[in-house]
Amino acid sequence: MTDKVDYEIYKCKAVCLEDDETVVCGYYYRNECNFIDDENMGYEERLEFPTTTHEINYYTLCRNTGIKLPNGSYFYEYDLVEYTDGFNRSPKMGYIEWDDWSMAYRIRTSANYSSKVDIRAKDINVIGNVILYKDDMPRFQKYSDKVEENPTHDIRVECRSTQALNKKAKMFLPR
Repeated sequence: MTDKVDYEIYKCKAVCLEDDETVVCGYYYRNECNFIDDENMGYEERLEFPTTTHEINYYTLCRNTGIKLPNGSYFYEYDLVEYTDGFNRSPKMGYIEWDDWSMAYRIRTSANYSSKVDIRAKDINVIGNVILYKDDMPRFQKYSDKVEENPTHDIRVECRSTQALNKKAKMFLPR
């Protein structure tokens, strides 16, 4: 079997340090500084032709999740998505985030609570990124506040903080 490796899954996105608004996508490297090579060049070529590298803000680094969209592109961490679920066909909003509890990327559905849903929606579109674009996190916060003011369904809050788990564990300890 000679399957071709899809090197797109190793790409990252980040904001350039030169221009605070420019987002670059490419391969992440770390030397004395953090940078992204936005062309498919190897290490030797990058040293000879440094025009394709961009120094980035490390705190805005968003990795490829390896999950493909129906159009063939990939989700990146913190992508703001609009989706519909199976029962209620009204559009919902959330962003892609790693969930340590389930060991998978999931959609965070609220800015105020830690509720997450699996990425199973067929109608899902990337509409931004809450880390890379300055207007997307306030937009998601406004959406979350609006949904929680007038909930059309029960809001399930997942609270798995250390404090909450310790409180639950104390119920079983002898007094």
